[in-house]
Amino acid sequence: MPIPTKKFVRPEASSFLAEASRDREATDLELFLTSCKLHEGMRILEIATGRGAVAFLLAAEGIPNVVGVDLCERNLHEAARASTRGGGPRFVCADARRLPFNDGCFDLVVTRRGPHHFDDLGAVLDEVHRVLAPYGRFVAHDRGIAPNTDTNAVWREVDRILEQQGIEYTPSLWRRLLESRGFEVERLDPLERELPIDLWFDARIDDVARKTLDRIVASDARPGMRPRLREVDGVRFFRHDFVRLSATRPVTT
Repeated sequence: MPIPTKKFVRPEASSFLAEASRDREATDLELFLTSCKLHEGMRILEIATGRGAVAFLLAAEGIPNVVGVDLCERNLHEAARASTRGGGPRFVCADARRLPFNDGCFDLVVTRRGPHHFDDLGAVLDEVHRVLAPYGRFVAHDRGIAPNTDTNAVWREVDRILEQQGIEYTPSLWRRLLESRGFEVERLDPLERELPIDLWFDARIDDVARKTLDRIVASDARPGMRPRLREVDGVRFFRHDFVRLSATRPVTT
């Protein structure tokens, strides 16, 4: 039977839960849980789990069989320690392009803020399709690509400062990759959220990062441009696109 979604938001995540233009009543995490359509007995895999925040959230919703995978052993070590102390998900160090699981062993595969780190999204989706059971579902929420070059420059700066890779995927590319692998797309929505941009840039500000911020401010000041920055309690938030999608693995004959 379906499990009612709890209104749970981690305090440290509250800065990220900004208004969405088409779903103003729901937070980012609530949207994600709603997309998952949780029910008792589900077997769930989270890819790019990081320190396991989403995996723990899913377990807290009453799902006992949750597995999180990631390539970063340090993050997984922290997640596993927390899981051991209080019970919860199981964590595995693995490449999402080569998942160490049998075919059809999960009812739901999820990823949140992970796909922009994948340099080969197609290979990851091949594995997602393989480990999903017939009628199993794939749910992903991630930052998207926008036609505005200033927006994409911000992402390049965030990735450079955090010393990580970042690749944004357009909704049309998502659809093409999913459908070419046999998924049936349930929904593919471009939405908006906000990023506390000063919290990213202030840690390691340099001339390049400062010029990027100056360019955003100047762009916001142009006549006819929709503002992408707003300030709350001294913190500037950057409005950007993200993608919410879900797809199913149909039965093959």
